[in-house]
Parts: sequence; C-alpha cells; structure tokens
Amino acid sequence: MSNLNFGNVIWRRLIAASITLALLTGGAAAGTETWSGGDNNDPNWTSNGNWAGIGGAGQNDDLIFPAGAARLNTLNDFPINTNFDSLTFKSRGYTFTGNQIFLRNGMTIDVPGGAGAAPVFGPNIILGATQFWKSKLGFITVNGVVHLNNHNLVVDSGAQGSLVMNGLINGSGELIKDGVGSLVINGDADGFGPTTLKQGTLTVGGSLGSVAFSDGTLSGTGSVAAIFANCVLCQGTIAPGQGGTTTGILTSNGLVSLSTGVTVAIDIRGAGAGGAHDQLRAVGSNIDLNNANLSISLNFNFVPAVGQQFTILSQNGVGVITGQFSQGSGIVDNGQLFTITYTASSVILTAQGPVAP
Repeated sequence: MSNLNFGNVIWRRLIAASITLALLTGGAAAGTETWSGGDNNDPNWTSNGNWAGIGGAGQNDDLIFPAGAARLNTLNDFPINTNFDSLTFKSRGYTFTGNQIFLRNGMTIDVPGGAGAAPVFGPNIILGATQFWKSKLGFITVNGVVHLNNHNLVVDSGAQGSLVMNGLINGSGELIKDGVGSLVINGDADGFGPTTLKQGTLTVGGSLGSVAFSDGTLSGTGSVAAIFANCVLCQGTIAPGQGGTTTGILTSNGLVSLSTGVTVAIDIRGAGAGGAHDQLRAVGSNIDLNNANLSISLNFNFVPAVGQQFTILSQNGVGVITGQFSQGSGIVDNGQLFTITYTASSVILTAQGPVAP
C-alpha cells in the first residue's frame, strides 16, 4: 500500500472514530465557559483555574475568550476530537494550540483593534453540523485543517470583519462566503465541494475548488478549479491581485464562464503580467466572456507608451477564449485610450495615447 493510500485510510478511520465519539458525547449537559487564564501553572483548557467561575470547561460547552484574560496563550489538552458547541473570540493576542476538536455550532469573531496580533487558532477542526463562522469585527487566523465532514460552512463577515484560513480544507461539503467583509484562503482548499460567493471579498492566495458567483469580489494570486458567473442574476467582480494597487495573476484550472452582470477589474502600473499588471488566466479550458464588463485602472500615475501592450486574459492548453467584453474593441481610463484585441488564447490591451479632445 502506498504512503498516500495508507494516509487516506488512517484519515477515514480517524473521522469515523471522531463521529462515533461526538455521538456518544452529544447528550452531555452544555454550559458557557469564559477563559480567565488564571491558573499560574499552565495554559491548559482542562485546568479549572483557567476558566471563570467554578467547574471549568468540558465537552459540549460554548467557550468564550474575552479581553483582559491573565493568560493569552492557550492549549487544548482535552482528548482529541472532544466536541465543543461554539467558540467566541473577543480580544487580540490569543494563540491556540493543542488537539483537534469537533465543532458543532460555529464561531464568532468580535475582536476590536489595539495592541497585539490577531488571534491565531492552530488546532484542527471537524465540523459536527452545518454552521456559521461569523466575523463581526476584526479577524482570526485559522492555521489548522478544517474538515467539512459532509456539512456546509458559511463564513459571514461584517463590514469590519474578516477570516484568514491558512490550512487544508477538505471533506465533502460546501463553503459559502456571505456578508460584506472578507475571507482569505491561503492554504490547499481544493479537496471538497464548490464554493459559493454571495457577498464580500473572497481572496485566494492558495488553491480552491470551483467558485460560483452570485455577487461579491473574487481576488488573489492563487488558483481555483473553475469560475461560474454565467446566470441571469449573477453580479460581482473578478479582480486578480491582492486588491488596491497590488497586481497579480489569478488562475483558473477549468472553465471561466462570465455574464453581463460580472466585471473583470484589471490594475495596470507597468509592463509584465503579475508583477506590474493584473491577469486572469485559464489553464486547459475555455474563457467565455459573454459580454461581461471590463474595468481598468492605471495606478501610480502610470502613462503607457503608445503601442505598449498588456495581456490581461490568457488561455493556456486546451480551450479558447470566446465572446467579447461589453466595451467591444476599445476602453478609456484616466484619459488614455486602449484598443482591445481578442484572440483564441488572449485578450490584449494596446495603448493608443490620450483621448483626442
């Protein structure tokens, strides 16, 4: 048996054992426990002295990590796959290490600005049910594996909220980005079902499976399996790069299907795809423009030379580019005129100089 297959067998057995444990413990009485960090001996979750009140934390509890705790480094030393109902984070500076957990009812991030780094959650998480991870204010970085376990994960970010996921995301299920805030995917997150972008910004720095739009902004310099934004009510923006004036290449390893309500936003601050201007790239499948909107932005007062070219869409391997942007053969930004040339494998902007008065 190969190492990979052996690893998969071990993982499946671990998940099966985890589900059994969660079912066995699911009927235990739950409570709400607030971290105090008051035990001078250790950072352990099992130490009663690290929790406010009497009795300490236990399985199925809702755990709150507030501002003002005496200790901000914490260690989950409960047995692996202990079930907790929910997690709430209310302060910067926390670090979380230790054993993998089952999580049944999601998490809430309500972390104001101030001194200290944003919280960092390291333990692996297995979902015990479909749930919301709500980021009301500030953000938390999740470094561990998130196993969807046949459930959906809804990341609901407020206007001042965000979530950064650096670890592996796997297991059958769907990731749904809702709310006007942001979700950043930096890890290997293509091992589950589709991602639906309803609102806000989804930034991909690592890898992600297929992304279906209803609204919002897809950005980043990583890769997705496909982009589906071809529906009557589809809205939103595809903005390669890290936002603002940071340019980059966003890659789709499958079909890119757009529609009239979708905008492709390209920042240009010099020659060279990625390093100086944005590019949307497809590998091994079609890019169907379907009269989508094109938006370009010249940054840092960049003025291109007449005749200078910028490849803003690129198709590599099997597949072609079909259709056109709604602007047809020309577009203007900051008084500069560009022609738009469409080929089977690229869309190219060519600078024509200032627009005639």
